[in-house]
Amino acid sequence: MGASSSNDGAVVDEGKGKIALKLGHQNYKVFPAERFEKQASQVTKIDLTHNKIDSLDFITSFPKLETLVMDGNLVTHKSSVPLHQKLRTLSLNSNQIGSRDTESNTSSGGSMFVDRLAKALPKLSFLSLHHNPGCPSYFNKAELTETELFRKYCIRKLRALEFLDAAPVTDEEREEAEEEFPSRKKLAHGSSTVSMRSVKSTRAVASSSNSADGFAASTPVKKEFYDPRKKQEVISIPCPNCKSSLVLPKTFIGTDQSCPSCRRVFIVQEPDPSQVSVPVIATPPP
Repeated sequence: MGASSSNDGAVVDEGKGKIALKLGHQNYKVFPAERFEKQASQVTKIDLTHNKIDSLDFITSFPKLETLVMDGNLVTHKSSVPLHQKLRTLSLNSNQIGSRDTESNTSSGGSMFVDRLAKALPKLSFLSLHHNPGCPSYFNKAELTETELFRKYCIRKLRALEFLDAAPVTDEEREEAEEEFPSRKKLAHGSSTVSMRSVKSTRAVASSSNSADGFAASTPVKKEFYDPRKKQEVISIPCPNCKSSLVLPKTFIGTDQSCPSCRRVFIVQEPDPSQVSVPVIATPPP
């Protein structure tokens, strides 16, 4: 049985007691939670692509929310992120998270926002932050070393993370992130794996985020980072405009997405099984 919709297509019944809200391009400045009070307990997916919302406070109205797409909004590194135990997929491409100093070619604020996510979203496994000034990447012309350091910081802080900016998180990256950003416990015991470079990296990222606690407030290192049985299903699809291959959670099917390479907005369709290709990371524009 296919999905059905109501409220001018805004409320989509996806079956099995799950509801998706498709609210892209509505010029919302504040999320109209009261409009969906009756369906709130069944909503698992919300698409708010290209609005003017600057806070995630509304997610507390949807206790079963698993997927939130907010590309092209006004979220900043100081935006509120309330505690939510179910949210696993978060896309915040093209927001206003952090800032970038063009003279020194350095970013700030991105790690502060990651700290907020780590405290509020314990099950976050897919995160996309392309085209945010405080999140170093090739899209804002950041140096490779800064880009790699920020990725490691995200992996180290977000313990359930499986995909970051459309690239899967590998076991090797988890180990490197642990070495780059040792926990307070490791620092206190003077572990031989902690290098001066690691300590400097920790201080640098914490300082750039203007975070009060920085990385040192993280929890002790655990042997198990995530449960592989709970990994998300993902799909590989080509951008209909530039043909870059994008790796996205399967829950993104039917939502608006913007290609990180060409920024074209398109609706994610179910991929043709006969044409599924090996996933690759989208390349930056020339």
